[in-house]
Amino acid sequence: MNIYRERIIHLQQTTSVLQKKSDVLGKLRLLSVLLIAGGVVGYWKSTNETYFLLSAAGTIAFVFFIRKHWKIQQKQAIERELLSINEEELLFATRQREDSHDGAEFNAHNHLYTHDLDIFGKYSLFAFLNRTATQSGRLKLASLLSVKHTNENILNHQRAVKELSPDIEWRQQLFAHARLMKDDAKKYSSLVAWSQTSTPPLSAIQRAMTFLIPVLFFVSILLFAVSSQWLFIRLSTLLFLFNLTLIVIHKKKILTEINAFDEVKESFFHCSLLLNQIEEKKFTEPALCALRDKLIFGGKSAADKIKKLSSITESLSSFQNLVGLLLFSGTGLFHLHIYTSLVRWKAKYAGEMENWFAAIGHFEALNSLANFSFNHPHYCFPLITDQPSLYFLQLGHPLLPDERRVCNDVNFEKHSFIVLTGSNMSGKSTFLRALGVNMVLANCGAPVCASEASLCPADILVSMRVDDSLADSKSYFFAEISRLKSIIDKINGKNSFVILDEILRGTNSDDKRNGTLQLLEKMREKGTQGIIATHDVEVCTISKQYPEFFVNKCFEVEITGNELHFDYRLRDGVCKNKSATFLMRKSGVI
Repeated sequence: MNIYRERIIHLQQTTSVLQKKSDVLGKLRLLSVLLIAGGVVGYWKSTNETYFLLSAAGTIAFVFFIRKHWKIQQKQAIERELLSINEEELLFATRQREDSHDGAEFNAHNHLYTHDLDIFGKYSLFAFLNRTATQSGRLKLASLLSVKHTNENILNHQRAVKELSPDIEWRQQLFAHARLMKDDAKKYSSLVAWSQTSTPPLSAIQRAMTFLIPVLFFVSILLFAVSSQWLFIRLSTLLFLFNLTLIVIHKKKILTEINAFDEVKESFFHCSLLLNQIEEKKFTEPALCALRDKLIFGGKSAADKIKKLSSITESLSSFQNLVGLLLFSGTGLFHLHIYTSLVRWKAKYAGEMENWFAAIGHFEALNSLANFSFNHPHYCFPLITDQPSLYFLQLGHPLLPDERRVCNDVNFEKHSFIVLTGSNMSGKSTFLRALGVNMVLANCGAPVCASEASLCPADILVSMRVDDSLADSKSYFFAEISRLKSIIDKINGKNSFVILDEILRGTNSDDKRNGTLQLLEKMREKGTQGIIATHDVEVCTISKQYPEFFVNKCFEVEITGNELHFDYRLRDGVCKNKSATFLMRKSGVI
């Protein structure tokens, strides 16, 4: 993680320099204001043209310093976000931080693996991977983790992740711009709703009047300046009032648009910078190039179009400023012209906005996977095959710190189903989740926590954490039976992988054993791959009956002196040692 420390030091220096420049520009801006004031006062007292020129020079300087200061502020915002991103990466590396967007809203208890494998929610895989900042990004990352992908898509994602991973500067710039958008589910919904609503245009006569009346107004002012006849002032006054009347007539339309985009207009500017970041990047991977090309519409880039929209919405918002309204719309019907620009923009491009944001979300999701790959260079990209294949060498759980993680080899190529035994706390459930989580990672094109791996993508079907439901009047036992029925219905031979942890806990030992054995018989009939963890060693006898299909594996516990020792190493055979009675005696329970 030295690279993050180095970047933090560099960014701290950069932000310090920018702050000094900002302070200097603030002082220069104040001096230009004083120059303007001095020129105005001097000209008022003496009518000396030198003071007028001094005031004009001060005005030009003031505008220059304002623009310069605004650019510095934008750079400061980006640099501060980049600094925060690198500080957070150090916290992620030491497991001291979980992302504030942990994907809990995507956690569905009826999903056939996400709830059981802790894909979403606090301390979840989503929280560990997530480097998205927009709602579309979160939706895309959640989708990548929730559905089965084709081999082609997985391989495309793998290649994209490999290309993006080493370019930390571009990836963090993308993340910083996305964070500055300050997007969330509410804003995203507002944006989609706004893009889907039509904006009523002005009639042809009204559009003609927006040009004719302002021209007559300025001509009347010019004629007064030339002739000094007050008739032209009266005419310009009438035209001014007529302009305001037109504005009042269309006030409701304009305010409707302002209210509709009010929550998202600040996002448009940073969205245009983010899109520009993507569009200017020279990708080599075809999948990334194709994704970038979705941002080109009608020969123009999405970044330019969103930048134009940002300018339009910002200008239209000045309608709510009384001085701006009187000055710009009273004279030139400025806000009606801007409204017309908005109507034209929406007619041409609003239908593409969802696609643009979907492309942004896809880049963000891939960026998250690339960041994960960058942070774990010793993880491997699994070989994706069309033929039945599944093995991991040195498999571990990616959410466990390196110093606590114990890795094991596991292979389903010789035997399709593992019957796993072991005492309490020996590591069975962690191993099952490590297996499932790494299959999810492999399925979305990310590297896996292993030194080598190969798999043919399969439907992941899990029963590890079943909840009862008072609302649905379902007991735990009935909920588990329902889950097992769903798994059986979904099994499609070797295109499925089943993970079961201590099933049928809601019944007596004999019933549980018989039910488990018959379920395993069903697995064999369907020819699926999988693993089941159980405390009942009698279940292991099925491997003698069908040795070509089932194999026994175990985690052992050693009792040394008066202490338990778990090494979390996967072994062949059936567990021999047990810990429950020992722990109860040691704790004084019995």
